[in-house]
Amino acid sequence: MIELNNVCFSYNNEKQTLSNINIKIEDNESVGIIGANAPHI
Repeated sequence: MIELNNVCFSYNNEKQTLSNINIKIEDNESVGIIGANAPHI
């Protein structure tokens, strides 16, 4: 298991892309975070 709490992320120290994200990923789970401008897979 991976657990992340209060994670923030920004590109080049600009406006935050993710703010205070909390997520728990259980064994054998996959997670993807895709923004509005991402190409469709």
